[in-house]
Amino acid sequence: MDQPEQDILIEKFIAGTLTPAEQAIFDAKYQDDDFVREVQFQQDLQVAAISNSRDELRAIMVSESPARTAAVGHPVRRNLYRWAAVAAILIIGLAIYFMPKSLSSTEQIYAHYYEPFPNTLTPITKGEATEMDAYQMYEAGQYDDAIATLDAIENPIPGDQFYLASAYLARGDLADAARSFRPLELGSSNFQVPAKWYQALILIRQEKINDALQRLQEIAQENHPLATRAENLIRDLEK
Repeated sequence: MDQPEQDILIEKFIAGTLTPAEQAIFDAKYQDDDFVREVQFQQDLQVAAISNSRDELRAIMVSESPARTAAVGHPVRRNLYRWAAVAAILIIGLAIYFMPKSLSSTEQIYAHYYEPFPNTLTPITKGEATEMDAYQMYEAGQYDDAIATLDAIENPIPGDQFYLASAYLARGDLADAARSFRPLELGSSNFQVPAKWYQALILIRQEKINDALQRLQEIAQENHPLATRAENLIRDLEK
């Protein structure tokens, strides 16, 4: 097995998409110490990159000045939403890097391109024993509680709307997610392009490929970190 084939095998192992035949090959190669070290290196690289990305985002946000306290209960910081693009490329982009090279169905494409958007507003800090706000409920996977809290806000800011939609999507409620992402698509906040990205993924999941391609082509024309991801996804859909 040459290096490119080995890399693909490891990527599929990390993504959890090995076929039974590939799993047998992987198990056999896992007897080799060099192969084991390579697998562990790739896994450590993925974990470290995600951890470092989130640490960098957290450090950036701490440096911002408080603007107001949102209905979710924590200070919202000036210019915070501009870091949504950073989160998209660091976290979402990393997940796509480890995806298999060949995808045979729209369901597979959705599964490998979809990555829950990270909580970039009030991330959970280890060691803090405080009551969680809606964003932290979302980060902790408590989607029902996050949705109930965010949906009750009378005058939501773009971040509230985006994480409400993201919680719906993470819970598997495609229709509610699409409805909630829609105002952000039409707006001008820094969540506009990420919202359009997730709408495209929803449309792929719903087998509405032409509509998804239209949004992806719009993203590809943007000066945004997700533009390259959109181009890659377009190529996968057009194969």
